[in-house]
Amino acid sequence: MSRYLTIERRLALAIAVVALIVLVLAFQVQEPSTFMPVGPRLFPVIMGGAMLLSAVLLFVLPPRQPPAITTEQAVAEHTDAAVVEGVGEAEEEEQLEWPRVLGLMALTLVYVLLFSVLGFILSTAPFIVGAARILGSRHIVRDAIVGVGVAVGIYLLFTRLLHVGLPSMPFLDF
Repeated sequence: MSRYLTIERRLALAIAVVALIVLVLAFQVQEPSTFMPVGPRLFPVIMGGAMLLSAVLLFVLPPRQPPAITTEQAVAEHTDAAVVEGVGEAEEEEQLEWPRVLGLMALTLVYVLLFSVLGFILSTAPFIVGAARILGSRHIVRDAIVGVGVAVGIYLLFTRLLHVGLPSMPFLDF
């Protein structure tokens, strides 16, 4: 680990300061005297903790190396050469991919429409699989396992631990 403060480490220190301020202020929030499974303090504490964790990781992990410049790019940048093949392709790849964006928007609309009809688990698991497919995954079995696991895990977390009501499956009281 290098001894000087890179831009990543300076950013990590700034994030850590903001995270500590968020945590101090979050613990000053008064909890209501009535029994509530989730109080107003929970979300700010989670966010402050996540910010602090990301700041620590950003500070400790090695800095990202800039991409190596290819010979073709160096020639194009330092000469009056016309068009060099391979230069400018990175700009094209950074363009917004409208088919994926529209596909995710359509999938989200279907998810919202089916959420109360099918319940949380039966609508969320296919949504996760479909989103993974749209984003480029081609491992349907893995995506299905992850989709079902995430949907069931979130459902149990919210209904059992946090006592937040989510629509259950229409034919089972899970």
